[in-house]
Amino acid sequence: MTVSGDVIFCDDIRKEDNGKAILIGVYTGALVLEQLPVDILLSAWIRVSGLDKGKHDVSVEFHSPGGKTFSIGAEAHIVDPENVDSIMLSGFPLHIGETGKISCKFKVSNEEYELGNLPVTVADEPKLDD
Repeated sequence: MTVSGDVIFCDDIRKEDNGKAILIGVYTGALVLEQLPVDILLSAWIRVSGLDKGKHDVSVEFHSPGGKTFSIGAEAHIVDPENVDSIMLSGFPLHIGETGKISCKFKVSNEEYELGNLPVTVADEPKLDD
C-alpha cells in the first residue's frame, strides 16, 4: 500500500443539491491573523489515494502551533483502490497560540502521512499617521 494525498485549507465547505462541493475562502498562502492566541473554526478538503481494497481504520489530525491537536477517526471502506477518496471536514475548532504551521496528518494501518500544512502569521500593526 503506497498512500499519498493532499489537503486544501479553507473557511468552509458546502454541498450543492447535485452533490458538488463548494470550497469557500481557500487559503492560497498563509493564514493571517489579527492577534494571538486565538480560537478559530477551520475547514479542510482532503484527498487520499493508494489505500488497499477493504476496510481500514483511519484518522486525520491537525496540529496547530502553540495549540492543541484536533483529531477525527473513521472506518474507510475502499471498493476501488484506483479511485481518489475525499474527506470533507467543515468547521473544526483549533486553538492557535503562536505563529508557525498548521499541519495535517493522515493515519492508516499504524502508518502516518503528512498531507500538507498552512503557515500562520500575524498581520503587521497598522501605522498611525503623525
